[in-house]
Amino acid sequence: MTTTPVPTNHSQDAHLTIDGRPLSWQEILGGMQLFGKMQPFLQEVVGQYVLLQELTAREDLPVSSSEMMEAIMEFRLKQQLNDSEKFDAWLKRETLNNDTFQQRIAMSIKLKKLKAAIAEPGLDVYFNEHKHDLERLKLQCLVTSEESLARQFMSRIQAEDVTMSQLANEHALSDSSAKAKYFQQMV
Repeated sequence: MTTTPVPTNHSQDAHLTIDGRPLSWQEILGGMQLFGKMQPFLQEVVGQYVLLQELTAREDLPVSSSEMMEAIMEFRLKQQLNDSEKFDAWLKRETLNNDTFQQRIAMSIKLKKLKAAIAEPGLDVYFNEHKHDLERLKLQCLVTSEESLARQFMSRIQAEDVTMSQLANEHALSDSSAKAKYFQQMV
């Protein structure tokens, strides 16, 4: 089965072909609604639209040519597209041209800068206000000499059927005659 995106012209004409059969937006969206994929799709579209508007409107997120070059080189190395023929073949598979690819890279750089601009100002304040909570860790341990009992404990915990402290209560693990021991400590 082969799929081919068709360049958009904002009409009711086909926007995608599958095995040579053109599909209209009505067919594409109707199928998504039928299989319960419409809501997540619309959420994604709205999210991308809002993000694109924000990235486009912000003038405090410039992308320098050196940042672009570095990001492009990093992407090509990571994807093993160092060879220009491999890169061109990849662009074709992704139905991209070099300009669109560079726009994608620029947007990813701007997105990183936007995240930093949003998060950084309050990060130190939040960390300092919640330092005590963030430094604490709750350690729990169930110890038993019976492998079958240990496997049973693990299965129930992984299935989220029960918590470790509930298991300790069920098996009276604080009792000195118990087949297992339960430990809990805040650090």
